[in-house]
Amino acid sequence: MLENRPLILWDLDGTILDASLGILPALEEAFQNRGFAVPEAPVLRRFIGPQILDSLALYTDIPVEYHYEILGEFKMVTYPRHYKNAQLYPGMLELHTELQELGALQGIASQKPEHLVIDVLKSYGLEHLFDVVSGSADDFGQINSHLPRDKPGILRRALSMATSKADVSSSVMVGDRAFDAEAAVSASIPFIGVNWGYASEGELEQFKCPVAADVQELRTLLLTFIQDICSPSVSG
Repeated sequence: MLENRPLILWDLDGTILDASLGILPALEEAFQNRGFAVPEAPVLRRFIGPQILDSLALYTDIPVEYHYEILGEFKMVTYPRHYKNAQLYPGMLELHTELQELGALQGIASQKPEHLVIDVLKSYGLEHLFDVVSGSADDFGQINSHLPRDKPGILRRALSMATSKADVSSSVMVGDRAFDAEAAVSASIPFIGVNWGYASEGELEQFKCPVAADVQELRTLLLTFIQDICSPSVSG
């Protein structure tokens, strides 16, 4: 068991979970149900991860007055029908279990509404592996309306939540998109990227960070991180 518990913070969609099987058909239906053309597939994939409202503004020319209408259709109608189609990436359950057994603290820092993050973790039997869950405020109703919506704020909250449980000075963020890396930079913690998510080609290059090609390489990077900062040493 590690003497100093490191903190490994994870993005969810595109890092732990292939959420495209739920999000993409739900987005397509939301656009269609509201009478708008569905964006091309490469554009639609860029919606996975950030806030939907941000993506609508960045990647479509749909007038802003219709954005909440599309978001509402997605969150209230189409996504609840599809979100359980998501699948764990092969090897992730075993990796999370191994890290927990080593004594590392693990947390989620996701822009998905926090109550949905918790629901997803429970539906895949993962909730016992994560000591910290930091998600976003919901855009509808009063559920967790006090929570941050931006990734840097969500990550900072996760670090604050873990202060009494782990050595937060020994933290790392794992994610698939540039905004995950930007959040890590803003929090002054290292970042490890994964290339099986939803980033555009070359999206993570500017951050000069290690990028794992598969789960085994990610395991090696994380065990090296733990070995470098914690004692006793951990062999990979």
